[in-house]
Amino acid sequence: MKPLPLALIILLAPALLAAPPRERKVDKRALETLERADKLVYRPVEHGLRDISFTFDVMTREGKLTCLFLFRAASGEVPSREKWTIRNIEDKSKRRRFAAGLREYHDIAVYPLFARSFLEPGTEQMDVNWLDSARGGCTVLEHPKPPIGKEPERKPGLDRIGFLWNSDGLPMEIVRSVWQDDPDEGIYRIEYSASYEWKQYGKYWAIALVNSDFTGFRILAKYEYKEVKGILLPSAITRINPMEGEDLLTVNDLRVNEGISDEEFARW
Repeated sequence: MKPLPLALIILLAPALLAAPPRERKVDKRALETLERADKLVYRPVEHGLRDISFTFDVMTREGKLTCLFLFRAASGEVPSREKWTIRNIEDKSKRRRFAAGLREYHDIAVYPLFARSFLEPGTEQMDVNWLDSARGGCTVLEHPKPPIGKEPERKPGLDRIGFLWNSDGLPMEIVRSVWQDDPDEGIYRIEYSASYEWKQYGKYWAIALVNSDFTGFRILAKYEYKEVKGILLPSAITRINPMEGEDLLTVNDLRVNEGISDEEFARW
């Protein structure tokens, strides 16, 4: 019998775990597995990344475009800033249009830089459940169930998130279910998924391959890393397109923790 996909497991979870009204439920094994995975994954900003800029080239019908990314983390009263642009186009309006057209490349390039905690904001009051499946163990975070016969509350935001664990205790698949509000359709639920392969660097693990639609674009990419000023950062990124093949994006002009002024952000 073919194992059920994680998405179906998560959708079935309410039926499998149906119960009378109750307080928040936390399965110790499920929570510990989630917390342990959180500590294993490398997050550059948590390891001292204050600012970064880099470029890479993309071949388009308009020729070679040099993409530029700038980021500065928040510090004290100084807010976080980020800029994504095309460096070799002079006209600002044209530069903005091209940058918007290459937004997929932005999402691919920054994906490992801004990995967030699995216990993200909004999950604090959720049930934490454990499910055994044919594909392995799953941690499922979801809102406490309403009384029997009552529909769950529909309001914009996270509805449910499920993690399917690999043998190293890392997520090999994550499914997020989110309520969204549309002026025509009203409140509806949409599901996003991501699958991962990981590579170990010392005591931490970094994303080696991701297939995700979390950002709105389909991201299918591989990553290689190197240490810069004591921080593990992507050194080469491979964009994978099932129809077009692989596209190597070599990171150039890398600057780390050198300071990026407001004037430099404004320049682009």
